[in-house]
Amino acid sequence: MNFTLSDQEVKNAKRFMEEKHGECAKQYLGATGGHFSYTFVPDSIGLHVSIRCGVCKEKENITDYDMF
Repeated sequence: MNFTLSDQEVKNAKRFMEEKHGECAKQYLGATGGHFSYTFVPDSIGLHVSIRCGVCKEKENITDYDMF
């Protein structure tokens, strides 16, 4: 199964990565990276998307609820 981000979710993710976790992204986490990961949770309403910083472990819901 493939999951895709809406344009708004991409903007939300970029804001999270650049504005909130720019310093975290500068840390070296090895050859495979792992700075940010996405979680997709489907339910009866729609697909909920969150992003997590691999350095500080902060997580944020970036779901575009206007799509529901």
